[in-house]
Amino acid sequence: MSINNDHLILNLKFYLFLMIFCFSSSWAANKEDSISKEVAPNYVVSGLFGGVICEENDLIYEKPIIFPCTVKTGKNSFLELKSNNGASIIVGSNTNLLLKASSFELKGGSFRIMGELPVNISGYGYQLKRETGDQLFFSSQVFQELELLSIESDIVFFETHEINEKKKYSNTKIPAGSWANIGGRFGKTLGDFYELSKDQMDYFKGFLLPQSSSSKRRE
Repeated sequence: MSINNDHLILNLKFYLFLMIFCFSSSWAANKEDSISKEVAPNYVVSGLFGGVICEENDLIYEKPIIFPCTVKTGKNSFLELKSNNGASIIVGSNTNLLLKASSFELKGGSFRIMGELPVNISGYGYQLKRETGDQLFFSSQVFQELELLSIESDIVFFETHEINEKKKYSNTKIPAGSWANIGGRFGKTLGDFYELSKDQMDYFKGFLLPQSSSSKRRE
């Protein structure tokens, strides 16, 4: 009788442990899912004009895009996106830009980000990170180079150096009012920054500004 009681107690302990484990796993999964939904950005199409496509999905005016989305714009066309916290992303004409939830890859053309939006930006193997402010990014498919201009706030540029067969990582802050470039004609390392004059800054402040569009859908 004692053996049966011991066996019963062991079974009860096992089932109690199993219930706690399943509850904990379910709670953790729901918590993780809740966090990912909260953090994941939501980019809504707020402006659309001319020949603009997303290779993976349709672009629908006033609807969020679905990741990943390889945006391709034609001549005299643009795409404007609005994030859920109010930041703007304006994609210029003749641009090829891969959009993911936390990163953008510029394969050619130009785009601008205005507002608070932490995102990693890459082009031809070069890595950048921006968080807030106002910046312009340019890339040439012919020369495979990346150029950037910070109108407001810093951009962080990441570099990898190989010293004595060991990889060393470093980052450089590109301050507001500076133009920087790398790759292609500019070499494989980040060169000196070019500080723009007031007239030059005023010119670029008017480049790729947010616009509006009555287009409801472009495929």
